[in-house]
Amino acid sequence: MKRYLALILFLGSSLAWAVPNPAEYTVTIHVVSSQVDTAYWGETVILYQTLHVLIEGKKYTLRGNSLRFSHTVGVLSPGDYKAKLVTDKRKGTYAYARVYEFLFPDQTTSKLTVIGASE
Repeated sequence: MKRYLALILFLGSSLAWAVPNPAEYTVTIHVVSSQVDTAYWGETVILYQTLHVLIEGKKYTLRGNSLRFSHTVGVLSPGDYKAKLVTDKRKGTYAYARVYEFLFPDQTTSKLTVIGASE
């Protein structure tokens, strides 16, 4: 009986970790446009989701994982989404690498990498 109770507690705690905490997603990202881009790996066509966004008034381009490996179906509707910064590597004040994790209304998440910035 104690083994079953321990197993239930363990599974319950690991399932709780799988649910994202909306309070952690404090960055508002406004998606201006969304498109599906193609890349070629030999004879294989890979589809990527590319977003043009505003973050704190600055323009960025974000790219998601290939759609083959993602839950994303295609384009993302323009509008505001909650996100959190999961990677922020800097080289001085002039170069950086950032990854944001979006939280969607259905509580699923998706990581997108900053691949461009403009004024």
